[in-house]
Amino acid sequence: MKISRGYSLIEMLIVLFIFSMIALISLSFLSSSANSFFQINSKTDNLKQLIVATEVIRDDLVHASDKLARNEFGVKKQIFFISPFLIDSIASSILSNFISVIFCFDFIKKFNCLIK
Repeated sequence: MKISRGYSLIEMLIVLFIFSMIALISLSFLSSSANSFFQINSKTDNLKQLIVATEVIRDDLVHASDKLARNEFGVKKQIFFISPFLIDSIASSILSNFISVIFCFDFIKKFNCLIK
C-alpha cells in the first residue's frame, strides 16, 4: 500500500486560482471605494464653498436692506427694502442654481469622457 504525502500539483493550482480570484475581487472593491471616497470629498468641498457663498450673499442682502439715506431736503428715507423672508428665499434659490450648475458641469465632464 502506497502512502500519499503532501498535495498534488492540481490541488495547489486550484488553491492558487481561488486565492487570486479573491485578491482580484478585493482589489477591485478597494479601488472603487477609494475612488468614491475622493469623489465624495470633492463634492463636499464644493458644497462647503457654496454654503459660504450663499451666507456671504445673504449677509450682503441683510446689510443692504435697512439702509437710510437722506434726500435733497435732508429727510431720511429708506432706499432699499427687503423682508427677511425674501432674503432667505433669494439665498436658497441662488444655492439651488449653483448646485444645478455644478451637476451640469459634472455631467458634461462624464459625457466628454464617454465620447473620448
